[in-house]
Amino acid sequence: LNTIRNIKLNKINFTKSKATSLAKAIAIGNSVLSLNFSDSIIGNEGAEIFSKALISNKTIMNVNFSNCGIGDSGMFHIAKMIEKNSSINSLNLSCNPIDIQPAKKIARALVNNSSLRTMHFSNCGFGKAINYIAEA
Repeated sequence: LNTIRNIKLNKINFTKSKATSLAKAIAIGNSVLSLNFSDSIIGNEGAEIFSKALISNKTIMNVNFSNCGIGDSGMFHIAKMIEKNSSINSLNLSCNPIDIQPAKKIARALVNNSSLRTMHFSNCGFGKAINYIAEA
């Protein structure tokens, strides 16, 4: 039997209903190992929906949210997911602006996460915010 292990959903405009439908499948799925949303329009609302689903998922190891239009409130939800998820070992947040407060929240979440090994932050406009994550 062939099982889907990697899903690429690039350059998609995720409405709330599309994100919610996919998130339901993510939350209960047990075969997908990698999700790639790069260059999709997810925004803060989509980040919240997908982050909640990823908290429940125990098999996905790689998630790519690069260039998905995720701002501060979305990053707060991703930080919560980082803190609670125990399977993701690679997370790409590149090309999403990360300000100081979300960076602090992500840094605190990293302290409590034992599975995450690789994070990508290219072109996130960090400035001083990178210091908080580097110290975690």
